[in-house]
Amino acid sequence: MFPVSGKPGRSSPNFEKVQHAIGDHVANTGTLINCHRNQESALFNESLMEFNEFKLQNVLCFPVRDEDKIIGAVQLYNKRKGNFTRFDEEIANILSVHGGFALSQSLKFTKIENFKIRNQLADNLMIRHEHVNMDEMFERLGFFTTFGIKREVFAKFTMTVKNCCREVPFHNWMHLFSTAHFAYLCLTHLQLVEDKYITQLEALAYFVTCLCHDVDYRAANSSFQQTPSDGLCTLYSSPGSVMERHRLSQILRILNSEGCNFVDILNRENYRLFLDLLKDLTLATDLSIHFKHYTKKFIMTKNGYNRNNPEHRYVFTSLLVTCADLSDHTKDWTVSKDVAIQLFQEFFTQGDLEVNYYSNPLQMKDIEVVFMPDLIVNFLRDVCLTAFKMLAVMFIEIKELVQAIKRNILYWETSKHLFLKALDSGKPSLELLQSEEFDKDVEAAIQLVATKK
Repeated sequence: MFPVSGKPGRSSPNFEKVQHAIGDHVANTGTLINCHRNQESALFNESLMEFNEFKLQNVLCFPVRDEDKIIGAVQLYNKRKGNFTRFDEEIANILSVHGGFALSQSLKFTKIENFKIRNQLADNLMIRHEHVNMDEMFERLGFFTTFGIKREVFAKFTMTVKNCCREVPFHNWMHLFSTAHFAYLCLTHLQLVEDKYITQLEALAYFVTCLCHDVDYRAANSSFQQTPSDGLCTLYSSPGSVMERHRLSQILRILNSEGCNFVDILNRENYRLFLDLLKDLTLATDLSIHFKHYTKKFIMTKNGYNRNNPEHRYVFTSLLVTCADLSDHTKDWTVSKDVAIQLFQEFFTQGDLEVNYYSNPLQMKDIEVVFMPDLIVNFLRDVCLTAFKMLAVMFIEIKELVQAIKRNILYWETSKHLFLKALDSGKPSLELLQSEEFDKDVEAAIQLVATKK
């Protein structure tokens, strides 16, 4: 189809001249043209003179009409047998009307859908400005002014990330926001850029990674997604970090969506460096990567951070991302309990999936046999506490968060007798966690321990 005042498709220069000559005439006059080489036609012969790369035999060109105007023209070249006939012209006239109607309705539908999307985005942005204030954090961190990032582009990127989050119990938009908020607090309270621990570009990558790191989380971890029958394992066949690689691809897809690439204003070198940082930090959210580099992190924090050492910069920013991802466990007992409920809901969902996929699923994901307090205490002690202790060596402010994790460990240790009692009575552990009596009983037990001391 040849659009009115539009640009022709990619072809030879001479072919484009023919398209313009005939197509423009039909689009401007609304007159059907049916002509061939052996026919006297000034327009056809004029076009033929410019047409050397293609043996032009005949042309049928007809307008496409909307209700009250011509919206384009369709050109047909070199009929397979003979020239275009009167019957072909009649078919073309029918297509002119019906095709124009179908096209106009399609364009109207597209406009309506775009309008709905813009309205939804506007509504989401209003809610975000009232409750989320993500752009306020972004502004206070100096990203808008330092890099010249456009606020509306970043806002669209943020809302697209939010809309791409699945409605799973824990690894949802609220977890992403909470993780990004912790990154914001680290950047501001620990003066990471001002004291030259990291650059402003590294700070941008750190914040954006925390904002996006669990996008499209599927209520199953990387170890489950590595089963050969899983689609993501087939797609991301490199060993380990299957979900993290999938999330990275989702982040890049969003970033390259229309109106979402807020970093396209960066110069070539910084743009490439930002994407490299985004990749490294997103993969670093895999706890197996954290433990792989655990010794390096420990030595770096113990012997002192060298900002001129590239390896130090990598393990330090990786540690920052890990701590941000685990930051929900540094909050008070009520939050720790709610997080545990949400995590176990996902955990047991994966257990149900493993029953379907594996002949010998892990018993630790079986709601009937798992002992929750032990799993939680081990995770808090072996993962969360060790990570935040390393960061606390560098920043005294983090010691308060270390104490918060220890308090939560105490609460979970104290609650063990309640879980044992519930198991004896046949009461499910999740049901116990969600009961009002559980909070009261744990607080009473904590008070009793404090009194004995």
